[in-house]
Amino acid sequence: MQETLFIIRNANLFQTTAGEVYQIIDTDKATLQNVIVFPPKGAFVIETKIEQSGDQRVKFEFEKAVLKLPKRDIKLPPYGKGWFDNVYLDSRIRVSKDIRGNVLITARDGPPRSVI
Repeated sequence: MQETLFIIRNANLFQTTAGEVYQIIDTDKATLQNVIVFPPKGAFVIETKIEQSGDQRVKFEFEKAVLKLPKRDIKLPPYGKGWFDNVYLDSRIRVSKDIRGNVLITARDGPPRSVI
């Protein structure tokens, strides 16, 4: 969460602005992607392996980080692992609290789709 906010606040260092920020969770593949879009054709994507650990807890470990640019992709070393707890308010809204105490509120916006 803190890293995402840092990238959004400092997108101007790359002469761009941050666009959409979202997660793609695929429970069948046990993956989660965090995506920050840099219009018109760029993105920063972190791919994560996830594992259910109880009714609410999900363990994660970053596997891949890529800065996608119009003419090339730059692979970055992924770093981090931990967990987050989920509470579903309804079939669309999820509230998560992670290992650092950060709270994230997300809304479902369709079926999973891969960015990488």
